[in-house]
This record gives sequence, structure tokens and C-alpha cells, in this order.
Amino acid sequence: MGKSNAKQSKVSFEQRHQTRTTDLELEDVWPRLGSSADTTQDPDVCSMFLDLKHSFNKMNTKMNLLMDRIDRLKDKVDKHDKTN
Repeated sequence: MGKSNAKQSKVSFEQRHQTRTTDLELEDVWPRLGSSADTTQDPDVCSMFLDLKHSFNKMNTKMNLLMDRIDRLKDKVDKHDKTN
């Protein structure tokens, strides 16, 4: 039973890692935010986009750090369960 749990946690870790590396890029959303050339050339819109991109990147970094912390805590729980 212990081996199957270890195998499951390894698979789920790989799946979680794969999910995190396929995060939606903000540039993919940009064409929908301003589809006309006039809008994308507007300095205010460009400035808002850069602010949004910066905030998005900060949030994404924090989310990844949080997911890594959760993974480490799950590993500790798994090790504790195996010893008891």
C-alpha cells in the first residue's frame, strides 16, 4: 500500500507541475483587450496593459510559491503517515 501511495503522489506532483507550466500568458489575452490598432497605440491603454501584466506576473509568482509550499506540506504529511 505504501508504494502505491508514493506512486500516486509522484504522478499528482508531475500533473500539478505540468499544469503550472501551461499557465495562460497575458499576451494571449491582449488581442481581446484591444483589437483595433488605434486602441493598442493609445499610451494610456499600453500603460494599463503593462501595469496589468506586472500585477499578473506578481500574482502568478506568488501562486507558484504557494503551490510549492503546499506540495512540501503534503510530502511532510505523507512521510508522517508512513512512519505511523
